[in-house]
Amino acid sequence: MKKWLISFFLVLIIVFVTVRGFYYTHPKNINRSISGVEFQLGSNNNPKPVTISINGKLQHSLLGSKTFIGKIELIGVIHPNPDDKDKQLEIKFQKNGSGNIIYAYYKDRKPVVHSYGVLFINKDLSKVTIEEFPPVNDRGQTWEAQNGLLVSGPAKSRNKAIQISNELMKNILNGYELH
Repeated sequence: MKKWLISFFLVLIIVFVTVRGFYYTHPKNINRSISGVEFQLGSNNNPKPVTISINGKLQHSLLGSKTFIGKIELIGVIHPNPDDKDKQLEIKFQKNGSGNIIYAYYKDRKPVVHSYGVLFINKDLSKVTIEEFPPVNDRGQTWEAQNGLLVSGPAKSRNKAIQISNELMKNILNGYELH
């Protein structure tokens, strides 16, 4: 009787872990539109209203990494990829919560790689911050905390957007507060 009970509980645990693992790693459909703002750090310029449209799938691995496959559209700012607005993205998130927004494609049979910025999300993708890389003529693209350009939502004000950005970027800010 005791062996049977132990075997039963072991089978029950294995079934539970298998079902939980499948549920955890099964891609979740994301279809979300978030009202946010685009603003520049280090200045008191008025934020620009932006709509962040996210359509795709978010998948977790058993080891905890996240991957988003789909489209991100920013309405109210210069499109991140003017050459191919319908391009699907594959964003692999790092342990610090960041994921690079990179468009790789061919134009006139030549490869093009366009890095738009870095995406930060919360667990259910209801909060978003994007570090936008401004084009720089001869130096590549950079972002700096003292004057960087951000898109954050849901937010209607600069203060709320900064609060969301500080929350989502805390792992890379290392104690620094955006303002």
